[in-house]
Amino acid sequence: MNRLSIEIKLLVASRGLTLKHVAQELGKILGKTYSLPNLSKKLNKGTISHEEVRLIADILGYDVKFIEKNGKSTIEELL
Repeated sequence: MNRLSIEIKLLVASRGLTLKHVAQELGKILGKTYSLPNLSKKLNKGTISHEEVRLIADILGYDVKFIEKNGKSTIEELL
C-alpha cells in the first residue's frame, strides 16, 4: 500500500466515514458510477488522478496544497 492510499484512508476514518461513502460521493460529483472496488483499486495501485484526490479532499473538508519542501513558499505565495 502506498503512502497516499494510507493517508486518504486515515483521513476518511478520522471523519467517521467509509471509502464506500467517498466512492458514492465521487460518483455523484462526476456523474458516473464510482464503486468501492474501483476506488480501492486506484488507491492501492497508485493510479488515482490528481483531480480525484482533490475531489476526495473536498468531500472530507480538506484542501490539497503544494508546499515547498524547505517550507519557504506555498503555491498561493507564488501566484
